[in-house]
Amino acid sequence: MKKIFTFSISYFFPAVCWLLIIWVSTPDLFAQQTAGNNGFLFRISEGLKSPVRIALDDDGVVYVTDAFRKEIVKFDTSGQFLGTVNSGGFPLALAVNDDKQLVVSDNKVGAIKKFDFNGGDSEIYTNCTYPSDAVFDGDNKLYVVDSKQKQVIVMDLSGNVIRTFGSDVMAYPTGIAYDRKNARILVAEHGGTVSGLDATENGITAKVLVFDTKGNLLNTFGEFGFEDGQLTRIQGLAVDNRGRVYVLDNLLGTVNIFDENGSFITKFGEFGTEPGQLSAPMDIAIDSRNRIWITSMNNGSIDVFSAKAGGLDDPNENLPVSSDLLQNYPNPFREGTWIPFILAVDEEVTIKIYNLKGTIVRTFNPGLLKKGNYTDNGRALFWDGNSDDGQPVGNGIYFYELKLKDSRKVRRMIFLK
Repeated sequence: MKKIFTFSISYFFPAVCWLLIIWVSTPDLFAQQTAGNNGFLFRISEGLKSPVRIALDDDGVVYVTDAFRKEIVKFDTSGQFLGTVNSGGFPLALAVNDDKQLVVSDNKVGAIKKFDFNGGDSEIYTNCTYPSDAVFDGDNKLYVVDSKQKQVIVMDLSGNVIRTFGSDVMAYPTGIAYDRKNARILVAEHGGTVSGLDATENGITAKVLVFDTKGNLLNTFGEFGFEDGQLTRIQGLAVDNRGRVYVLDNLLGTVNIFDENGSFITKFGEFGTEPGQLSAPMDIAIDSRNRIWITSMNNGSIDVFSAKAGGLDDPNENLPVSSDLLQNYPNPFREGTWIPFILAVDEEVTIKIYNLKGTIVRTFNPGLLKKGNYTDNGRALFWDGNSDDGQPVGNGIYFYELKLKDSRKVRRMIFLK
């Protein structure tokens, strides 16, 4: 275990190769545990060796870069393994947009590639030095954080550079996230560019920098330390639909949660190798059901937590801001599937399932439902794969529709017997 820890961390970010020494000499540092239920749901390890970056699309597909295997790994949001594809390089940074377009960095040559799962890819930008993370904004612009160039590169999907920013205020940026609620870009300053545990020398420390989409610095928050709300080493960060910021501490195996203004709320997580524990966590993502996905590189796993992680169990905390139909899970499915949705107001709800010819095969009329998240097993709608007359439907692609008073939303699912 100690050998793997040294190799994996120093391979990606040489500035933190001293972590093993700290672990051996001060083991209590890594024994911290957040009090109470940490919200852990399940662990995924199939097809993974050293997962690094993670991204999720609107259809409920989870993409992970496994740099040691030089692969991109796919799962659905129930944790079902969907396969791997050889990236043809050294994949690290990863992002997917609302149109399901995937970009992956090749850090062997410093390139950004558009990628598809039929085995094709095309380079769109080749002037990076060490692209460590990437994200799309709401206008489909791609933001790539280059750790060694100490900047964020903004480009379109043809690789045309729109602007760069951050080189005057960043020392070693690692993670990047888009705040949809406030239309902001958040960048993680890693904090590992100074030798020794106290990285505050010369003003360099682990922190989060907040920019508008034009690259103007709006705010910074975070400081070095081991207390609540303090940070040691940051690799990844994510923002939920309320604008709350989840900052992943790679050294301690914890997640600090801040509100949209940068004030500390709570934290969860602990260092370790058991399910629900994190060893060299590298990235974090939040899905449409407000579940938290964390890659743990040394554990070779993804650990998934509920929105209640850290004790955020106030029922008003996670009320949806807009109604939506989410991706069914599992998908593809054989023996039934859950259809999740969220309601921003009390609504009369109808859900219909169509075959490829547009014929309705099943109709559900749950009636008037209270606003809230209908996303978990037991609250989401369950379809057993039968038609309205109780007959099993055939293999193939189906569409399901959420009909509300003033809107309708449609998604696709696959049934495999």
